[in-house]
Amino acid sequence: MFSFMVLFQNFPDFQAITGLGIGGILAAVTLCFYRIDRKQSEQRLAKLGQDFRQIVEQNTQAITLLTAFLMSQGHGCVRRGEDES
Repeated sequence: MFSFMVLFQNFPDFQAITGLGIGGILAAVTLCFYRIDRKQSEQRLAKLGQDFRQIVEQNTQAITLLTAFLMSQGHGCVRRGEDES
C-alpha cells in the first residue's frame, strides 16, 4: 500500500503543511505527484532521444553502405546536380 508519508519526506517542516489545513495538504500532495510525474517524464524523454539518435545513426550507416555498393556496381547513382556523362 502506498503511504502518503512518503510523499512528504521532501518537506522539512511537516507541521507547517498540516497547519494550512486540508487545502495545504492537498496542495502538497499535488506538488509531490507533479514532481514524481516530471521525473518520470524526463526519463522517458531522455530514452526516446537516445533511441531516436541510434535509429538515425543506423539509417545513415545503411544509406552510406547502400550508396557505396551501388556506386561500385556501376548502377549509375548520380547525385542531383552532377553530370550524368
